Amino acid sequence: MVLNEAENVIAGDEEADLVYCNGEIVWERKYGWLYSIEGSAVRLLEYVGGGSDVTVTAPSKIKSRPVMYFGPVNPRTDQHPVNPYHYDSPNGETYAIRRLIIPDSIVRIEKMAMRNANRLTSVVLGNGVTHIEFEAFTGLQTITELTVGRSVRQIREKAFYFAMSSFSKQTELDLGDSLLAIEKQAFFACYFKKYILPDTLNVIGAQAFMKNIYLEEIYIPPSIASIGSMAFSECHSLKRMLFPRRLLSYYPASVLGVPSSVIVPY
Repeated sequence: MVLNEAENVIAGDEEADLVYCNGEIVWERKYGWLYSIEGSAVRLLEYVGGGSDVTVTAPSKIKSRPVMYFGPVNPRTDQHPVNPYHYDSPNGETYAIRRLIIPDSIVRIEKMAMRNANRLTSVVLGNGVTHIEFEAFTGLQTITELTVGRSVRQIREKAFYFAMSSFSKQTELDLGDSLLAIEKQAFFACYFKKYILPDTLNVIGAQAFMKNIYLEEIYIPPSIASIGSMAFSECHSLKRMLFPRRLLSYYPASVLGVPSSVIVPY
């Protein structure tokens, strides 16, 4: 694993013992997180700790700097902060993270950060997270518990695409108080019965909630300015959609992808 930045290290809690060879980490004494220092902040790159079926809380500070970013900026398809499979550590130990807790210090979950990390069953995002990037949680079909913090402003394309287990007992997802945009296919084929959308929401992208087969009701806030085509298509259990009357001429049922009988104007 070659490190380009001068201050890339592996951290357990606050410090780590490393051996470098020509800028490459060849040995680590203390397992924890691979991270990079970016100015006054820290980016978590990959968890390399031990244990089996563990709950992992990401650190909020490393070397007195706040941890603000979760995941590499330009990840390889095989590189994720939470390894999707059992990870073989240098001493032969394997682990599997079952529950991941993101602290309030982290503001961004980077693209593909936990894509296909299919041993996770629970993800808790702190109230500091403002952006959830492209495919951040795509394919997490083992997830039975998901908590989104109160401050999320942007949920990017396919952020939660196929990202919940059909066996989940969680029926409702509260999307906080600050959300501005839900992009294309962001919650495609999830299994919630209800989403709570804040009155700050401006944009719902195309197919954003398509194939939410258990979705029963949804309130579209009056702040909405744009809804993509077929945003609610194939939501076969949908019984009630509270929808701003002023927008009906722009977004009839055929555009939304729902039967006209479920729309309740207000």
